[in-house]
Amino acid sequence: MLLIFSLIDKVFPPPRLLPKALSIDEFRGNIGEQKFQAILTSPKNHKALDILPSHPQSALINYFKGYSNQKEVIGLHCL
Repeated sequence: MLLIFSLIDKVFPPPRLLPKALSIDEFRGNIGEQKFQAILTSPKNHKALDILPSHPQSALINYFKGYSNQKEVIGLHCL
């Protein structure tokens, strides 16, 4: 599982900064022990930003802590 996500990160690196509007959706991926993953997209640009190996709230919080502009996100759409 980690190998797949490290390869994805090399080919499609995560954004350096979060966009002001952000969509989060979960999908069934069955990777490793996790049945569901999360995809982050930019609704303005209609582009995928990142795929997270799990979708619980704690995983999302840890992910967003890695961004210096997390407080600049003014719109969050959870699908």
